[in-house]
Amino acid sequence: MIRAQESEAAKPSTLTNANVIGMVKAGLSPEMIVKTIKGAGCSFQLDTDNLIALKQAQVPDPVLRAMVSKECLGRSSSTKPPRDPSKGSIEGVLTWESKVRGHVTSSAEIVLLKGTIELVADKAVMVTDKNLTVSTPPDEACLAELKAMTMEIFDAKVRSLTLCAKTAIESIQNHAGGPMYEILEQTTADDAGHFEIANITPGEYTLVIRSQDAKGLTLRDMRGKLSVLHLKIESGKTIDATRNFGTTEF
Repeated sequence: MIRAQESEAAKPSTLTNANVIGMVKAGLSPEMIVKTIKGAGCSFQLDTDNLIALKQAQVPDPVLRAMVSKECLGRSSSTKPPRDPSKGSIEGVLTWESKVRGHVTSSAEIVLLKGTIELVADKAVMVTDKNLTVSTPPDEACLAELKAMTMEIFDAKVRSLTLCAKTAIESIQNHAGGPMYEILEQTTADDAGHFEIANITPGEYTLVIRSQDAKGLTLRDMRGKLSVLHLKIESGKTIDATRNFGTTEF
């Protein structure tokens, strides 16, 4: 009987959102809370509303990432590919700022490219088949008119941007665009805004993340704000690519 009780006591407890909020309110450090999450079972609720509630309860971002990475969302950890210690990985949580709901998770399109690649704001970017393609520069007169506009004539600026972008996108669709880069890995963020790319051969890479929520007033960002990260992948290391896209501009 005593052994059975000892065995039960040795099992890690099952943590919930309320447990994590309680630890934050008690003043435990983020490092301590993350360590506790990693060593315990869990039954977290990480849909958008619950993530907002956790953020409003001042749960730190490192703790949120540990909760998301814990695989308590009805997914089996056995479905994750085994980690190759000779390779590296990238993971993060994506958010944006809603004027109505505040700080919320973001769905996104994510691609990994080999090498260091610059994606300027004056060109449109599209993912086509297994490649990321950049447009030719738009008509110079159209672009000059667009740059001359101010936010006081916001609607006209958006209409002008749309016209400039139409020409740029057509250049890609007609295979007359600018550079084309092969996509090495492609994924999307889950409902909790979390994404991961594992087992990446060490080297220099460009990670391109396009928000499906927040948009920007440039040719590059009008179909969704782009976050372009130049990363050096190292053996056995994970890079935190957590990003906030800010508010949508239109």
